[in-house]
Amino acid sequence: MTAQLRPMTTCQQCGQENAEGYTVCVKCGSASPLSAPQSQPAQQVSYAIKFLVEGEELPLSLIPSQRAIMGRQAPFMLQLPDVDLTSYSAAEHGISRVHAVIDCSRTGLQITDLDSRNGTFVNGEKLYPYNAHVLRHGDTLRLGSMSLEVIVKVDRRMPVEAAPAPARSIPAELQPKVTRLLSLAGQLNGNLVSPVPPQNPGNSSSTLNKAS
Repeated sequence: MTAQLRPMTTCQQCGQENAEGYTVCVKCGSASPLSAPQSQPAQQVSYAIKFLVEGEELPLSLIPSQRAIMGRQAPFMLQLPDVDLTSYSAAEHGISRVHAVIDCSRTGLQITDLDSRNGTFVNGEKLYPYNAHVLRHGDTLRLGSMSLEVIVKVDRRMPVEAAPAPARSIPAELQPKVTRLLSLAGQLNGNLVSPVPPQNPGNSSSTLNKAS
């Protein structure tokens, strides 16, 4: 009977023939060009932002795909701004209720003026309404006549993998019994003749019970 030959493929590094669908060459260990590269786990990114205004800090934390509204409170508002400047005389500084928005992505922060009455400025440059502008650490942000210093801290970390379960050691007094049971299991799996004599039909004890 002729053995069926498996399709083979050649390693591009050393010329070794390997089985079809191989991932690593059996000779040189080079990875197969057909094997899918293992994707690296994406980093977890978060932005810790502080706005320095009148000697105080307003903290804000964002992760990619989140956004934060800057503005002030007003009667009958259904949603309060995420960066609330009401207590800093925001109305007197010409800050609108919904003044600007900060968007967070994996590449950084952007701020957009929401067609506010008195404008949004970054480092003295006035932003056009609805046109996003990059916001960086150390920038000076001005909403109306209120200036805010921007402090940004980026935290990038790899996802935490679950730690493997610790290996359990077998107590010394149980090792002979475990070894005997493993040997018996190997004999049963290998269809070997058990050294234990056959039992009488009336005897309900099993071979495994006697072996243990």
